[in-house]
Amino acid sequence: MTMAKREVGPRQQGFTLLEVMVALVIAAFSLSLMYNAVSSSLTGVHIAGRYAEALSRARSHLAAIGQDPAVVIGHHDGDDGGGFAWHLVVEPIPGERSAGGMTVYGCAVTISWQDGIVPRDVTLETRRIGLPKGKG
Repeated sequence: MTMAKREVGPRQQGFTLLEVMVALVIAAFSLSLMYNAVSSSLTGVHIAGRYAEALSRARSHLAAIGQDPAVVIGHHDGDDGGGFAWHLVVEPIPGERSAGGMTVYGCAVTISWQDGIVPRDVTLETRRIGLPKGKG
């Protein structure tokens, strides 16, 4: 009777449990980083969208000032809807007059909103000419 010889050769093909565990840890870490990057990007897009909407609202408030030749001087504010509030300041600029005796006014509108726990705002400033309210 002849005994069969076992060949002792190179290591068996395949992965050890340790190699599989290391690969899973690396994959989990990579997925975690990608999730954080996507989450940050989506937050940035949301914030940029709110800023764009706030700018549009501020432009609308400034455009409304020029619709009537009579300008209402002072501080005005209110709720703009959608979580936005507005504050408008219209004051004459001392020493500046336009042709025709109209006054030059400095106008600033601030749109503010709460983004989670972070208060945010946008301010636009311009100049308008007009007559004080009551003289037009």
